[in-house]
Amino acid sequence: MRPNMLIPLCLWLILQVVQGEKCLPSDDYPVCAACENNMQTFANLHEMNDAHCDFQHYGHCTVNHYACTLQYDPKCGWNGLKFKTFSNLCMLTQFNRAYYDHYVVVSNCACRDDANNPEF
Repeated sequence: MRPNMLIPLCLWLILQVVQGEKCLPSDDYPVCAACENNMQTFANLHEMNDAHCDFQHYGHCTVNHYACTLQYDPKCGWNGLKFKTFSNLCMLTQFNRAYYDHYVVVSNCACRDDANNPEF
């Protein structure tokens, strides 16, 4: 590449980055995030990132809370990426609704401790 082409190319790249920022939602657009085991609405992505939470979707969190029994009837769930043990079917369903996930029961017992180990 000729040296006289390098400067216009750099300017063009900078312009693309700056213009790309205009596509992002404004700083005061709410986001829903998963923080440990809770869903939380943040005023914007910056606040969510400062809290080290995981982005779920734009807008307020809309979790349908309903009561599950404390009966221990473990279920091993799989969402296509990882295994997770739920204390009962109600808790699995509630988790899916709260976190917009898609766990399905693959076993009527707790998942093995090493189920998510890549060498398993």
